[in-house]
Amino acid sequence: DKNVNIYINNNIQNIPVDMGKAYLDKTNDRVMVPIRYVSENLGANINFYQKKETKTSGILIGAIDVLVELDIDSTKAKVNKAGVESFVD
Repeated sequence: DKNVNIYINNNIQNIPVDMGKAYLDKTNDRVMVPIRYVSENLGANINFYQKKETKTSGILIGAIDVLVELDIDSTKAKVNKAGVESFVD
């Protein structure tokens, strides 16, 4: 079974069809989730970006004191928490 239930604050979520669905990708043992739905339901904002100087694009996920930058086709995330920047694989 590739279907995965998403819980936020101990409540199962019914994700709208147009936002995708969570599933288990058994080819690489990863759970894929619709990041916009999860982020917004945890109180974060999410935006798409394009950087002309580096020709990269991706998404920014921002909350009160955390900003996460995810470049498309990258395995790294840049996390800025309370002014401290770090990279996560």
